[in-house]
Amino acid sequence: MLTLVQIVGALPLPKSARLAWQRTLIDRSYRQDISSARLARNHQRAEKLEGQQRFELEMIQEEEDHLYTTRLLRNARRLRVPIPPLYGADSKLTGNWEESRNFGYYILTKHGIAQLREEIRKEIRWHNEQRAHWIAWAPAIVSVILALTTLVTAFFHR
Repeated sequence: MLTLVQIVGALPLPKSARLAWQRTLIDRSYRQDISSARLARNHQRAEKLEGQQRFELEMIQEEEDHLYTTRLLRNARRLRVPIPPLYGADSKLTGNWEESRNFGYYILTKHGIAQLREEIRKEIRWHNEQRAHWIAWAPAIVSVILALTTLVTAFFHR
């Protein structure tokens, strides 16, 4: 039998929206079950349910982290920004990456995210400065064109 979480997972929605919805459904479902177990004074069942809730929410969190890492890497590649290396000289993961426990994805750590976002910001700032350089000349060029157009019009309307 399909659960509501599985149905939401199959909906044609953006992945981030599906994950957020699934997180809400999982949290709400387990919260109700845990509170009913505590009211029945079944502490062992409540602890078991809390562990299951943590595991499922951790899986959703890893999917969200993987999605965010993928989007950041796509943006960095588009801007041709250097991506932090996965492995160091000692063939171990650098401090910028970690492997997810449940899926085996490589996910950027908070330090790696901050470093990559800063590099992306610098690159975007540089592109904007280059564009601003040309935009500064736009009014002058438009003025020259208008002046020439006015002269030509005045010359031919005599």
